[in-house]
Amino acid sequence: MEKKPNMVFAGSSEFAIPVLEGLIQQGFTPDLILTKPARTHTRGKRIQKNPVKLFYKNLSDKLKKSINLLEVMDLHDQAVLQKIKQTDCQVMIVACFGLMIPDNVLTIPKYGCLNLHPSLLPKYRGPSPIQTAILNNESKTGVSVIKLTSEMDAGPILAQKPINIPANADSVTLSQILAQASAKLLIQNLMPFLENKIKLEPQNHDQATYTILFTKKHGHINWQKKAQDILNQIQAFKSWPGSYTFYTNQNKNQTIKIDILEAAYQKSSAQKKQKPGTVICNKNISDYPLVQTGKGLLELIQIKPQNKKAMSALAFINGYPGFINSELN
Repeated sequence: MEKKPNMVFAGSSEFAIPVLEGLIQQGFTPDLILTKPARTHTRGKRIQKNPVKLFYKNLSDKLKKSINLLEVMDLHDQAVLQKIKQTDCQVMIVACFGLMIPDNVLTIPKYGCLNLHPSLLPKYRGPSPIQTAILNNESKTGVSVIKLTSEMDAGPILAQKPINIPANADSVTLSQILAQASAKLLIQNLMPFLENKIKLEPQNHDQATYTILFTKKHGHINWQKKAQDILNQIQAFKSWPGSYTFYTNQNKNQTIKIDILEAAYQKSSAQKKQKPGTVICNKNISDYPLVQTGKGLLELIQIKPQNKKAMSALAFINGYPGFINSELN
């Protein structure tokens, strides 16, 4: 293939930005960008900006003249299908788009649709591979470029790259690392793939594992768990759904939801093991408040009390001295 291919790009999250930016820098300028609209409250108040749309707005006028952006919620829509067909695209690149690509779209590009997935498939198929890897205390993960089929994340593999997970990495930082790795891996292999120089390898479906779509309820901390497991949860749910607990202020007969933004695992043990969820003050271990878990102590560093800004856990104690010796639930 002598010239760069006609291309459609589909992506909606921050993960998609390094991929899209890398493609454009290497001359793989898409003719059309598909992205999901920003989510809104019922009253119309925006609660989540679309990073791909913001990236597009910041492109040069020259690039915006050659790239169309289309916000879509339904790829079965005939008007959307017509827009894709009009590009005469040879390949579609999909990176955290947020919508399943139906069969009638998969068959439009001459060379099919390539998807970038942040795990070493067939491990961790589904919507939350990055969070699940951190939850499971994995030391390694990776990125995969696959050709999409009608079955989710089950298509043949074009290329893969293992990635070590840095110590104490959260889902935000790990996502950034994997997005950059995905962009490089795709660009290295895109032209060889289009020139039929790469043999696709089928996945071993017997080894497939699956992730779930996390909801807000998954963020509720169970203090019966080990401190390390709770810390993994806090790091995994950094961006969504967050990790939270409830503190009852006995003086005001008030229960407050507290988001745990930053914590650390303390291997030191309290002299006397308390009931899981009990907040402890032990200056010999840490200046920060500690919470007894099912095994070990969790050090609270930064929190966000309900209806307040994020703050140090030390600052919270100053305003709520009864927090020490209370039982979180």
